[in-house]
Amino acid sequence: TSCSAQFTYAIARGINRGWLDKSYLKVIKKSMEGLKSGITDEGGINKVCKSTSLGDNLDYYNNRPIRYNDHHGNGLMLLALTEVYHLFENK
Repeated sequence: TSCSAQFTYAIARGINRGWLDKSYLKVIKKSMEGLKSGITDEGGINKVCKSTSLGDNLDYYNNRPIRYNDHHGNGLMLLALTEVYHLFENK
């Protein structure tokens, strides 16, 4: 979820700043559906992978534990939601 929020933020910001054209709006709408599913009723963020350092192989990155209600994804989610809010308010 945290990585998806990063990509959503970056694409929405790119549209807002004029770096990307509006054809990417469909990507934002689809990603928001996925991000909404990662927010718990209590406001926690589910499916946030454990932070990484440098790994020796792809298994290191692909097999990280997934956490539930992990707080290190909250800031990324807030950035994404704020940028998407501005995107659709400026439409």
